[in-house]
Amino acid sequence: MVDKGLIDEFFVDLNSHMVGEVVAETLRGVYNISSIGVEYRVLCAPNWIGADCESRGPCFGVNCNNGDCDVSDGTCSCHGGYTGERCDQLDNCHNVDCGTGDCENHLTSFTCVCRDGTTGRFCESKDHCFEAHCSSGECVNEEDNFTCVCQAGTTGRFCESKDHCFETHCGAGECVNEEDDFTCVCREGFTGRFCETKDNCFREDCGRGMCVNQVDSFECLCDPGFMGVVT
Repeated sequence: MVDKGLIDEFFVDLNSHMVGEVVAETLRGVYNISSIGVEYRVLCAPNWIGADCESRGPCFGVNCNNGDCDVSDGTCSCHGGYTGERCDQLDNCHNVDCGTGDCENHLTSFTCVCRDGTTGRFCESKDHCFEAHCSSGECVNEEDNFTCVCQAGTTGRFCESKDHCFETHCGAGECVNEEDDFTCVCREGFTGRFCETKDNCFREDCGRGMCVNQVDSFECLCDPGFMGVVT
């Protein structure tokens, strides 16, 4: 009778497996278990299951590449840095901290998909544009604030106002937008609705009178009781 202590664990030699017998291998030799009449425990070779290891297990033929196969259902559990059904894809999200967002893996890179109110490569910044409504413009997030970049023809903090200066040419001046109109603020030496006229009265002193601008000259209209010519 073979000492049971010699048969602690053994592997089935599938090449020698015949109907009615199990060939067991231990560190001390090979035993025909059916001939010694002892209780035994079969430790099957990888990917084989059953009382006599006669059936293929769920992991039979499954290549998990950079992972381990779960013998209960044949699914792959990937090692760190790998992903995919067969753990054959690089996990570019491995060790990436997207803060309050979710990491989205790509073939050669990753993207942090930020939740509402956050932005940045790693969702590390506050998104001041989240609840900012730039009516007819685009919101640009800044470190501590936001800016609405308005479409042509609109202006204001939230691009909520009509820009009356749009397509208005103030010539030698600057256009100032108003609620229902615009004003051209002319540079020195120019006048007119659009600062289109040379101001010949510029730097001319009519003394006791009023300077009237003309096309290429000026005229002083004297106050009552005064007369003379500016030289």
